Amino acid sequence: MKHFNGANVWGVLHEFTKKTTENGKAYIEVSVNCPNAKYGNVRVFGRLWGGDKAELFIKSFSPGQKVKLQGNLAQYKGKKDRTCTNFNFYAAEAWDPESDQHKTNRATFILVGEVTSFEDGKDEGRLLISVKREGAAEEVFEVFIPTQALLDFAYPVIGKLYRVKGVMAQEADEFGDVVKYSRPVVVEMEEKAADTPAPRPSTGSGRTDEGQGDIPF
Repeated sequence: MKHFNGANVWGVLHEFTKKTTENGKAYIEVSVNCPNAKYGNVRVFGRLWGGDKAELFIKSFSPGQKVKLQGNLAQYKGKKDRTCTNFNFYAAEAWDPESDQHKTNRATFILVGEVTSFEDGKDEGRLLISVKREGAAEEVFEVFIPTQALLDFAYPVIGKLYRVKGVMAQEADEFGDVVKYSRPVVVEMEEKAADTPAPRPSTGSGRTDEGQGDIPF
């Protein structure tokens, strides 16, 4: 199974700004509010890339509008070496919750990659998953698994390939003070079979070109 990194965000557009990289590449810096009764008062940040897409976004959307954004999950190191999560978007459209089967604001992701580390904590486990998409640099993501969820599926095994589905979630106490910052939380996790190289054809002499005998097809 190939490695994969995909994300979708449904919510209310908070604000956006058109910017340009040092190399002259235009993009929209965007934030979206995704308050959810189950996952908390989440606000996500990201960038929508491409000059034409940036211009179309400015003409099509305004703060307060409900939108759906598609893209990829991204992470970087912030203050105190904390891992921060945002998104790289490549598509945007207006969103009508009434026509959505799930109807709720949410920021979701799907990753397929190899587990490189797992730490089991008191309330949740910390998982590192390496995603190596074709034509892209390796990405290593830090995601979290609630302890209760670990009871529903086997503990992840280092070196194995997994498909994980999750959401951005934030927790606050009864006073509204944030006790767990917005972070990617795994909801579903399934081990997958890794891709295997295609067998080399026989040379017709009863041996393969590596001298190991015929390969059974």
